[in-house]
Amino acid sequence: MQDYAKALQDMTWSFSRIHSYEQCPYEFYLNYLFKDEDGHRIYEGEDNFYGAFGSFCHELLAAVFNREISAEEAYIKYQEDYDDRLSEFWVKDSTKESYFYKGLRYFSDFNPETRDFDILGVEQKNYFTIGNYSFVAIIDLLLRKKSTGQIILLDHKSSDYPIGKRGGVLKSKQKTFESYKRQLYLYCKPVFDSYGVYPSHIGWNYFKESKDLILPFDEVEYSDSINWAVNTIHQIEKEDQFPENIDHFYCTQLCRFRKGTSTCEYADGGV
Repeated sequence: MQDYAKALQDMTWSFSRIHSYEQCPYEFYLNYLFKDEDGHRIYEGEDNFYGAFGSFCHELLAAVFNREISAEEAYIKYQEDYDDRLSEFWVKDSTKESYFYKGLRYFSDFNPETRDFDILGVEQKNYFTIGNYSFVAIIDLLLRKKSTGQIILLDHKSSDYPIGKRGGVLKSKQKTFESYKRQLYLYCKPVFDSYGVYPSHIGWNYFKESKDLILPFDEVEYSDSINWAVNTIHQIEKEDQFPENIDHFYCTQLCRFRKGTSTCEYADGGV
C-alpha cells in the first residue's frame, strides 16, 4: 500500500475513527485513506439499520433538549417517521418490529426533567487536542447540577444495557462497554478545556432499554483512555497493511463496506 503519512498527519481524529481501526483496519483504510487524486473517497460506504435507528432517536432527543419540540411531539414524530427513516435497511422484520416497540416504549414514558440542571450543551461539537493530535467530539448532552456545580457528561446509546442481574457488566458486553467508557473519557478532555474541571460523572442513556447508567469520574480510567487513543494512533501511523478483521455479524450487518456493497473483497469471508 501507499505511504499515508501525510493523510494521517492532517487527520482530525475522533473516537469513532480510532475505534474503526480497532474493529477492522481494512474498513478504516477504505473509509479514510483510499482516495483518488482529488482527495475523494473511492468507495462510499453505507449506513446500517442499527446506526440509522440510533441517529433517528438522537435527533428526536436533541430536539427535545433544545426545546424545539416537546416530549409529546417527539413521541408522535417517532411513530410517524419510523418507517420512512428505516424502511431502506434490510433486517429481519422481527428485528425492525422489536426496535420500533422498544423505542415507542421509551418515548411514551420520556420525561426530560432538567429543572435541577443547567443544560450546557446538546449535540455539542468540540475541537481539542491530545498531545500533538487534533480531535473532534460531539457530546450528546452536557449538564451542570445547580446545587453543586458538578458537570455530568451523558451519551445516548441504542445498544443493549450492559449490566446483568447481579450488578456486573455482562461478559458478552464487556468489550463494547470498555470502548464506550474510553469514548466518554476522551470527551472529558474538551470539558476540562472549557470549564477547568472534569465531569464529576459520565453516563449513558440506553434508550432502547429505557435504562440509565451513571459512573463517577475515574482519573485512572481517564488517563488510560488518553493513552489508548495516542497509542492506537501510533499503531495506525506504523501500519502498512491494514488487514481485514473478518467477523460474521460485523461484516454482514455493521461494516460500512459490508457484503452487498461490492466494495470489500473480504466481505464474503464474514459469511
